[in-house]
Amino acid sequence: MDKAVGERIRLLREERKLTRERFAEEIEISVKFLYEIEKAGKGFSAEILLRISNALNVSCDYILFGKQINAREDEYFRILTENEQIKKKYLEEILKILHVMMHSM
Repeated sequence: MDKAVGERIRLLREERKLTRERFAEEIEISVKFLYEIEKAGKGFSAEILLRISNALNVSCDYILFGKQINAREDEYFRILTENEQIKKKYLEEILKILHVMMHSM
């Protein structure tokens, strides 16, 4: 794994004022393993990547590449999960479109 990945994780963790111990507990790995990821760029599974990105509230793209590649998809997801009124409106629109599509086949 690239050492820059570990550095990004460390910086994000520190920005959120999380100790290594607390963060390791939150993402269900050992403190030693987290240290190895942050300092030595030790590799980790996709499952751990997802836990890290969720805990730090950033995309997996950002952790791996330092930039958000799927920013548009993340923005849609944020809109749909952040506000119940917007979520309801978009879901209603999607259902209307699907209904029209099903009846036009």
